[in-house]
Amino acid sequence: NYIKPLRSKGNTRLLLVAGLRFARFDFRDDANLLGSASVLKDSYYTSGVVLPQVPYAGSFDGPGPLIDSEPFRRQVTVSSFTSETIGSRSLSGDLMALRLGVGFERALSERTFLSLQMGYEALSVDGTFRYSETTTIPELNYSGTSGGKRSHKMTDGGAFLSAHLTRDLTERLTLEMSLGMSDHETFAIEEGPSRVTWDLAELVDFGIGIGYRF
Repeated sequence: NYIKPLRSKGNTRLLLVAGLRFARFDFRDDANLLGSASVLKDSYYTSGVVLPQVPYAGSFDGPGPLIDSEPFRRQVTVSSFTSETIGSRSLSGDLMALRLGVGFERALSERTFLSLQMGYEALSVDGTFRYSETTTIPELNYSGTSGGKRSHKMTDGGAFLSAHLTRDLTERLTLEMSLGMSDHETFAIEEGPSRVTWDLAELVDFGIGIGYRF
């Protein structure tokens, strides 16, 4: 962080603050999921052709009658059957934030200071979503697998507010604890039938570090 005093009055100072923050994130989920099964029923025009008995097979250019590629009616119903999905899901990547604002610092003692900082934060999130799942519906004798990987980058701007407690260790070295919050949009990635979201509306960060005064 960069801090420059702008004005002082007694034991209180007005500060210009700027900072660059970087963090890697890695969220993983291996929980089994239970849900309701949706049944799709499509109806096709046969144009007067008598279709053979199921199962149907063959290529578009092969022998035999053809039906339209798009159904003229689709019915979606949620059945009483239970679907179980097992697998793994992960979201990993980098988060970087650039802050610019003002702060108010008050001396609690000769070597201890408390400051409140606020301003604008530009946020960049670069993440990759990966998943591999197997879904089974015993009542329908169905088992299917799906998986995929997709990356997405989001930039957003919002306000930040943070509190800092600083203790001078030497003339130039300081020990600092900080607690902050910023407001940003939701980070989301879709891949196939799966979707992952990360709510950044109230992003909270906590830090402990060593500072050096030039």
